Amino acid sequence: MGVFTLTPIDPSTDFDAIVPMMFEVFAGEGYVQSLCGEPTAENITRSISDMKQALENDPTIKWLKIVDQETGDLVSVAQWFIRPNFVRPQGEVVIKCWPEGSKEQADAKKVIENVHERKWRHVKEGHICLNMMFTNPSYQHQGAGRLMLQWGCTLADHLFLPAWIEASAMGQLLYSKFGFRVVEDAKISQGRFYSEYGLMVRPRKVGVLQGLRKMVMVKVGLEGEAVEAGEKGRGSASGAAGSVAVMKQQQGENRKDVAEVVVLENEIVPEVVSAVV
Repeated sequence: MGVFTLTPIDPSTDFDAIVPMMFEVFAGEGYVQSLCGEPTAENITRSISDMKQALENDPTIKWLKIVDQETGDLVSVAQWFIRPNFVRPQGEVVIKCWPEGSKEQADAKKVIENVHERKWRHVKEGHICLNMMFTNPSYQHQGAGRLMLQWGCTLADHLFLPAWIEASAMGQLLYSKFGFRVVEDAKISQGRFYSEYGLMVRPRKVGVLQGLRKMVMVKVGLEGEAVEAGEKGRGSASGAAGSVAVMKQQQGENRKDVAEVVVLENEIVPEVVSAVV
């Protein structure tokens, strides 16, 4: 048993752990490799700097992390774009992780432009997008991905927005369980870079609050003491200021534990969420 806590990242320190893990998890994946390069010390440092700068300049970016409370390990990371009003990002693709003027740089630019053009053929309205999600290999298949997705899907439902993902074949099974469907399959082969994925959408939903009635809620106060609150009916449990929602997993007969979201009345999307796993 362990406790996973979902919070926003601390950009001043967390990218130092996030970026090396990203290179490890996505080793050999063509799109990430085209965008970030080889896992050299120079490219890791550059990626950390670029991510910090992007976060400072783009208010639509939301980075989240999951940490194992017992060990302090970084379990999983996600980068969401929250764009309730549709504005297509502008600007030329700039590749700095491959030598200037090299074939790798030219091929990497074509890969990224290909991915972007395909996405914007389909995305024509306000939305949220899971741009990146990865899990520490030591913590895979323990519910971290579900926890991340539940946060994003709950936010999308409260904002009445569709959600988009560019998903690997392995990830599509998980995403489909949250209502995502493939709208286009893609295979990109450009020089040394190869990427295969499905562009998936989860349509906007209405009336999400009606689905919260049978969730089990545990309220955690500022000091972290858990208090059982029983079955949650709409309006039956209001959170005190500063309280957080805890996701308590429900055991199914023929499936793994699934972390289910609890939304306190005065906190539509909690900043801190924990799951007992």
